[in-house]
Amino acid sequence: MDVPNRGERAVADRSEVLVDHRSVESARREGGTEVWIELRTTSEGAGRAFTAVLEEMETAGAERGGPVGSLGVRSVDGYVSVVADVAGRPALDAWLEDLIVRLRDRGVSGSIRGAPRVQDPVWLPYRLPVPTAFLAWSIDQAAVASIPGGMHYWGVTPEATARIFTHAAGWTRAGGPDILLRQGTFMCRSTDGSSIEPVLLDATTRAPNAGAAAFDDDLRRGRAMTIGKGGRMTLQHLHGEPSWRTQVDEVREGITALSDDLDVAVVRRGRPWLNGWGDIDVRQPLPDRRVDLLFRNRHLLVDHVPDAHGLQVLRDEHLARATDLGRWQVTDLGHGRHLVEAADLEPWYGSGLPDPTVVEQARRDFGAMILTREAIAANPPP
Repeated sequence: MDVPNRGERAVADRSEVLVDHRSVESARREGGTEVWIELRTTSEGAGRAFTAVLEEMETAGAERGGPVGSLGVRSVDGYVSVVADVAGRPALDAWLEDLIVRLRDRGVSGSIRGAPRVQDPVWLPYRLPVPTAFLAWSIDQAAVASIPGGMHYWGVTPEATARIFTHAAGWTRAGGPDILLRQGTFMCRSTDGSSIEPVLLDATTRAPNAGAAAFDDDLRRGRAMTIGKGGRMTLQHLHGEPSWRTQVDEVREGITALSDDLDVAVVRRGRPWLNGWGDIDVRQPLPDRRVDLLFRNRHLLVDHVPDAHGLQVLRDEHLARATDLGRWQVTDLGHGRHLVEAADLEPWYGSGLPDPTVVEQARRDFGAMILTREAIAANPPP
């Protein structure tokens, strides 16, 4: 348990949860109505307890008015919540007292303090699209479909998840010594590279929306990853300094290392530090459909692609739908997976967005492999 500073006190008798009120008030920012708090704890099962308590208090708060806490996501040192509808210090103090009593009753000990909000690195080239890998890891479609709301969760088996997160976190950590972690709308910084996997694993137990970036402020460069529902992930660079060929080579390494666990992976231009697959068409439009159709039809990614790209990992089922791959370099990766890349990658990734003429020819080559509204209509979700 953290040693309290002079601003901390036990709010309830015999409580093992201490509150740093000065830190919380500072995080509230000029008397605002919202504050982020962090529960620092090593208690077993604290994450589940914290989430359950927040849900209880959210219901009570909605009934009687007053502050409402939600989120309960993992941070480097514990768990974080955003507390909204804070009318003033007395109301917030009363809410915190209720919180620690409920946590104590569930056997949780630790300390509560304000959680400072952090910002993205100021040097991120937001206007410069960077090579971004969009990956969909294999999930048990039938098992996920049998769970109410199952497609809103990560969905990959624990064994495969362990392999995937070890690989993806290692790939990301090569970006630099400073770590930026994101879950939901909360971000925190760390210098501990081993903090990436726990935050991502925590996100898989709820509707996942998490990411991690590793960067070097001095060199103004980095790498980033995100995870999302349905086994989706992105890997990307956060800089434009190396040559585009170096960027593509490193992204290729990211999508081929565990190819046997993939349903599909494609490399296209994306904005730096994106939110995930929901941003797949922000810099490079998709043909003939809305992005939300990709999410509602996750099952079709085992034999369809969102679009043609200069570089991708595909399954046997994808190749069976192609019209003509004679212009493409196809490398067998084993386990029914193949690396499919254009003979010349410069028109795809050399500068800005891909050459439209090259993209149109690639779409003709890929043929029925590309996801269309007609394919969606003919193959509804299970």
